[in-house]
Amino acid sequence: MHIAVIRRLSRMSMAWFLLCASLLLLIAYKEFCQVTSLLTLV
Repeated sequence: MHIAVIRRLSRMSMAWFLLCASLLLLIAYKEFCQVTSLLTLV
Protein backbone atom coordinates (compact mmCIF):
# COMPACT_ATOMS: atom_id res chain seq x y z
CA MET A 1 0.00 0.00 0.00
CA HIS A 2 0.99 3.60 -0.49
CA ILE A 3 2.19 5.52 2.55
CA ALA A 4 -0.18 8.43 1.89
CA VAL A 5 -3.15 6.06 1.81
CA ILE A 6 -2.09 4.51 5.12
CA ARG A 7 -1.74 7.95 6.70
CA ARG A 8 -5.18 8.97 5.43
CA LEU A 9 -6.75 5.78 6.78
CA SER A 10 -5.08 6.20 10.16
CA ARG A 11 -6.30 9.80 10.32
CA MET A 12 -9.86 8.70 9.50
CA SER A 13 -9.80 5.90 12.06
CA MET A 14 -8.47 8.32 14.68
CA ALA A 15 -11.33 10.72 13.93
CA TRP A 16 -13.87 7.88 14.20
CA PHE A 17 -12.26 6.76 17.47
CA LEU A 18 -12.49 10.27 18.92
CA LEU A 19 -16.11 10.57 17.81
CA CYS A 20 -17.11 7.25 19.40
CA ALA A 21 -15.18 8.08 22.58
CA SER A 22 -16.91 11.45 22.95
CA LEU A 23 -20.32 9.83 22.41
CA LEU A 24 -19.57 7.21 25.06
CA LEU A 25 -18.41 9.91 27.46
CA LEU A 26 -21.60 11.88 26.85
CA ILE A 27 -23.78 8.83 27.55
CA ALA A 28 -21.79 7.99 30.69
CA TYR A 29 -22.10 11.60 31.87
CA LYS A 30 -25.89 11.52 31.44
CA GLU A 31 -26.13 8.22 33.35
CA PHE A 32 -23.90 9.65 36.09
CA CYS A 33 -26.13 12.74 36.40
CA GLN A 34 -29.23 10.56 36.66
CA VAL A 35 -27.66 8.43 39.40
CA THR A 36 -26.49 11.46 41.38
CA SER A 37 -29.92 13.12 41.08
CA LEU A 38 -31.53 9.92 42.38
CA LEU A 39 -29.08 9.81 45.27
CA THR A 40 -29.82 13.42 46.21
CA LEU A 41 -33.57 12.73 46.14
CA VAL A 42 -33.27 9.90 48.65
